[in-house]
Amino acid sequence: MASLSPRPTDARTSSRGIFFIQLLLVVVAVVAVYNGASWAYRTIRGVPPGEIEGTGPRLVVAEEELDLGRVYEASSHHHSFRITNRSDRPVTITRFDKTCECLGIAPAAGVTLGAKETKAFSTTLSLDQKPAAKGFREIAPFEVRFAAVYSADGRAEAKEVWALRATVISTLRATPPVLEIGTNSEKLQGIERAFRVEVADEVERVECDSHPQGDVKVARDEAVESPKSFRVTVHSRGTLARREVADVLRFFPVNRAGERLPGKDFGITGEIVPDVAARPKEIQLGRHPCGARVKEAVRLVSLANRRFRVKNARPDAEHLTVSRVEEERAGWLYTLETNVPKAGDQRTEVQFIVVDEEDGKEYAVVVPVRYHGAANVR
Repeated sequence: MASLSPRPTDARTSSRGIFFIQLLLVVVAVVAVYNGASWAYRTIRGVPPGEIEGTGPRLVVAEEELDLGRVYEASSHHHSFRITNRSDRPVTITRFDKTCECLGIAPAAGVTLGAKETKAFSTTLSLDQKPAAKGFREIAPFEVRFAAVYSADGRAEAKEVWALRATVISTLRATPPVLEIGTNSEKLQGIERAFRVEVADEVERVECDSHPQGDVKVARDEAVESPKSFRVTVHSRGTLARREVADVLRFFPVNRAGERLPGKDFGITGEIVPDVAARPKEIQLGRHPCGARVKEAVRLVSLANRRFRVKNARPDAEHLTVSRVEEERAGWLYTLETNVPKAGDQRTEVQFIVVDEEDGKEYAVVVPVRYHGAANVR
C-alpha cells in the first residue's frame, strides 16, 4: 500500500513555492506603496501624474541668468532671462507666481514653448531698499522667487520655481520717503515743502528731473557729515488747480566721476481743493449696536482765510441728520447724528454747499461718514 505521507522533496518544493509567492507579494506591495507615494508627492507639487519621474524639470533657466550680481538701488531695474523647454512636447506657461510685487515679468501669460525651444522674458525690478533701523545701509542682499505655472498635453498644471538674486548697493534715500503736502486751497499763491535726502559716500551730488508742476532745488547740507545730506525744496509753479496730487520726483545720484547712477522715484501726495475743507475730512463713528444713537462733530474752515457761508447741508440717508451748532462763534460747526440702522459696515455722506463770499462762487464739500453696525445678540 502506498504511503499517504508527503515525501521530503515534496515538502521542500512546497516551501519554496510559498516563499516565492510571499516574495512576489512583498515586491508588488513595495511597488504599489512607492507608486502611491510618488503620485501623492507629484500631485502636491503640481506635477502631472503622467510625467516620467527622474527626467528633471521640463522648463529650465540658466543659473547665471538668475544672478544679477552687484546692482545699484533703483526704482526700475530691467533684466532679461531665457526659459528653455527641455521636453519633446509643447508647454504653455499660463502665468507666473511671484513672492513680491516688486517683480514684473513680460510676457506674463499665455506663452507656448515648443519642444526644445527657448524664449526670452524681460523683467522690471523695484530695487528700493527699506531704510535700516540705524544709519544708512549701503549694501543689502536681495532675492525674489517666482514660478512658471505651465501645462502640457492638457494635463494638470505644474510649476518650476526659480529665484532672482542680487546685492543691492544703496545710493540715496529721502526722509520722509513720501512727501505729503496735505489738503491745500487753490486760492493760495503757492505751496512750498522741503525734505532731506541722504546719500552714500560715493555720491558727490544729486540731480532731479524738472517737474511740470513746480520747481525743485537741491542743496548740500554742510552741517551733516555722515551720511552726506542734501536739502530738497519743492515749490509749486503758477496757479494751483484743484486735483488729487499723485506726482513723482525722480532723483539721480552722481558719483565722483560725474556719472549718473540709476534714478530713484519719490512720491508727492495730497489734494488741491476750491478752498473750504472739513475737519476732520472723514467721520469715523466706529462700532455700535444697531439702533444706537451716535453723534460726531465736523467743522468747515477756509484754508486761505477767506469769508464764506454754508448754503445748506444735504445728508444722503434718512437716518443721518445734520445740525449747525448756532452758538459756535468761531466758524461753521455741525453735529452729525445717526441711529445705526442695520448691521455691517456702512458708508454714507454729507454734502455741504459752500458759497465764497469774496468771489461769489459756489461749490460742494463732501464729508464721508463710516461706521459699523453690530447685530444685537440676546
